[in-house]
This record gives sequence, C-alpha cells and structure tokens, in this order.
Amino acid sequence: MKDTQKTLLHLSLISGVGPATTKKLVAFFGLDNISRVYSSRSYELRKSGISESLSQKIIDGLNNFDVLEKEVLLADSNNIKIVTMVDDDYPQVLRSVHVPPVVLYVKGELVWKERNALAFVGARKAGYYAQRVLHKIIPDCINNGFAIVSGGALGADSMAHVEAIEQGGKTVAVLGSGLLCLYPARNRPLFNQIVESGGALVSSFPLEAQPIAENFPARNRIISGLSLGTIVVQAAEKSGALITAYYALDQGREVFAVPGCVDDILSAGCHKLIQKGAKLVNSSADIFDELCNVCNLNKDCGSDEVNIDKVEIDDCTDFERNLLDYCVIPRSVDDISSDLKKDVNDIHIVLFDLQIKGKVEQDFSGMWQKK
Repeated sequence: MKDTQKTLLHLSLISGVGPATTKKLVAFFGLDNISRVYSSRSYELRKSGISESLSQKIIDGLNNFDVLEKEVLLADSNNIKIVTMVDDDYPQVLRSVHVPPVVLYVKGELVWKERNALAFVGARKAGYYAQRVLHKIIPDCINNGFAIVSGGALGADSMAHVEAIEQGGKTVAVLGSGLLCLYPARNRPLFNQIVESGGALVSSFPLEAQPIAENFPARNRIISGLSLGTIVVQAAEKSGALITAYYALDQGREVFAVPGCVDDILSAGCHKLIQKGAKLVNSSADIFDELCNVCNLNKDCGSDEVNIDKVEIDDCTDFERNLLDYCVIPRSVDDISSDLKKDVNDIHIVLFDLQIKGKVEQDFSGMWQKK
C-alpha cells in the first residue's frame, strides 16, 4: 500500500474517526499530503474543523503503528482486499454518494467492476411470500447482467443471496461487522458460498469489529450506495429495510417496493414506501422500465432478450451539457444548485447519470469536475 492509502486506513482504525472527519482532514491537508497528519499537532488538526478531544484522539491513534500493521497482516493472511477511496478498485457508483466510506474490506471478487447491481432487502422474518417474489424477479435480473446486493442477514437477505447463487449469478453481502467476525454466525456456510460462486463479502469496518447496533445504518448506506436501485420485499413499518430504502432515496437512487396483503404487518413498510412514491413492483419488467427511464438505457429493458452488462447512455440533455461546462473546475453540489438554479436532489440525480456515463468524477472532498 502507498503512503496515502496507509494513512487513510490508519485513520479509519481510530475509534470515533469516521468518513466525515477524514473528509475534513483531506480537505485541509490535501489528498496528496494527507500523511502530514502524522506530524501535526492538535492545534493544526483543529484548523480542519474537528474538536480538540477528537484531534488528540487522532494524534494518539496515529502513534500506534501496531494496530495498522496488524490489520494489514490480517488482511493478507486471510486473502482480504483493502480498498480505499483513492483506489481504482473502489466502486465508482458508491463514490458518488455523500461522504462515502473511506475504506472497504472485500473478500472475493470485485463484482462492481464488471456489472451493475440491484439491492434486495426485506424482513428477517420474511416468509414464503418473499421467497416466491424473489424467485420470480431475481432470475430475470441475473439474466440481464445485474449483480444482487443485500445485507447477509437472516430472512429476505439470505433468500436473495441464495436465489442469485442458484441462478448462476453474482451476489454481494454487505456486513455490519468485520470480515473476521462474520455475522450472523448461522450464515457462515452461505458467506462461503457467496465467495466461492464469484461474489463478495464487503465491510467498511475493521476486520475484527463486532456487529454492534450502530454499525448497521452505515452498512445499509453501502447496500443502497452500491446499487442502481433498491427493491424492498416484505418489510414492517419500522424496519432496517426501510432505512436502506430511505438512504437510496437520499442518494438519488431508485426505490421499488413489492405490495402484499393489507393485513400483513410485513407488508406495511412496502405499502408506506409505495404511498411515498416508490415504484410498485409486480415483475422484473417494472424495475427495468424504471431504470430505462431514469438512466436512459438505450436497450429494450422490458424484453426477454435484453442483456445489460453495463449501462449504456444516450447523448446528454441540454442541462447536462450546461452542468458539464460549469464543472470544468471542481464544484460542490450546493454551488451547482445555487448557480444553475436547480434543486439539490435533482442535481444529485443528474450527477449520478453523468458519472455513469463517465463524464464527471468526484474527488475525495466531494467536489465534482468534468472528466
């Protein structure tokens, strides 16, 4: 690993130092000079906008090189890849979200380098209905070149991973624990199957991190951030699956929901999403049609013959061209929204489309620039 990657990894191993803090440090020092944090004093770190207590915690953490060396050795000995925000292997689709994770740990293949993904999430108590729905929809998604992303949990998540594997597809399990502390333990055989079938286990947490409750919202952000759309299958009104769906909306991604019986508490969450504007899903064609409209795929997405290995984009709209001209130098989303008189949410969607087209890129500090 180069110095920049090692510094980013080292920062991520300090308790209390999350992506937002690292973003402040990078904005202050510059990405190429981020290793200057090792020689900085507390008052210098505070200039980046962090508190005195956190700056001291960073200084103390960076003085402990044993933690960094141990993490690198553990990853090497367990065939786990460490991918930082500055690496080419980092998922471009995830890089576009607001304050993406600084480090990803990956066991298996870098699935996102070869295909787009759809997330399928639902209740841990999901039953036969969810299984029927997934068996109906996921095969078409696999045949049309999509990988399947979910959270590795019991219930709907496990059903989605298993269906993808049985259909000969690729699936990614994003975990709320370190990859050397797999959770839930009951799913260890499934996790092995995911890797053996060409998929991947992914985590943003240090290798030996325990599956504590506060990890799972960050896990859910990655699930939606890796995917063009999130499909919710059986979810109660207060459910982690709905949190994933709301993250998807915040990230400018598509949200789909499968309806169920009106008296089924595990469908209440799906119905709530539909009321709020999520696309109702009766079949895979509903998903493909929506992605065609949003991403301008120049494919007949509803046909059986469609094979979307990568998103193909039509020519830019007039507004996209204006935005590209404006982003000749790095610009923030707020600047773009203010100067071009466009809603922030609309800007996020357009930037996402342009990033998929390969026409814009986002730097580590969150600024957007024309490629």
